[in-house]
Amino acid sequence: MFGVTGLHFNQLQLSGQRNNWLPRVRYLIWAFHWTAGHILGGMIVGGVSGWVGSKISAGPGFYGLILLALICVVCALHQFQIINFPLPQLRRQVSRFWMQKLHWNIVALGYGVQLGSGIATRIKVATTYVFIGCAFLSGTFYMGAVIGAGFGLARAILPVIIGPRVSSPEASFSFALNFNHYEKHVRNINGALLLLSALFLITLFWLPQSG
Repeated sequence: MFGVTGLHFNQLQLSGQRNNWLPRVRYLIWAFHWTAGHILGGMIVGGVSGWVGSKISAGPGFYGLILLALICVVCALHQFQIINFPLPQLRRQVSRFWMQKLHWNIVALGYGVQLGSGIATRIKVATTYVFIGCAFLSGTFYMGAVIGAGFGLARAILPVIIGPRVSSPEASFSFALNFNHYEKHVRNINGALLLLSALFLITLFWLPQSG
């Protein structure tokens, strides 16, 4: 994701050397398509998950909350590398052919939909499954779409911000090395968030019982 945003910003800079402001305006337009695609992709998956959940149960229920909390704990252990298991996923990436044949704004929208969905490309963090589970337990298409929109937006923001800073091959390579250096910290942060999510889900179950 970071390579795509950096590459496009570099191309805009080369094509607009006489006007310093023009590449940035075009990048903002491209970033809008990129972000909109992510949000749309997340809304589709989240909305469908919520709709399927609504057909199975009118609400999250005891078993749904406990099962999702358990999934959070298992995924957290995976992120901490205490246990390891293959993540079910499509082992594919977005097509590089698009960058050669399609307008960059279309590429941004198409890539965004795939990446924002969380399931159309490789899954590197187990948090994705918790997002789908939360959307499923939301019990409605609309609430699932809202959850998906938040997930997609969260995935879109960082590459847009980092893109202008990795617009050269040297900067991109340096960023990749630094990012790999912090990969363990990113996994641990995801694991901690998953444990907090499990605690939150258990709290949702116990609140009605205590009342």
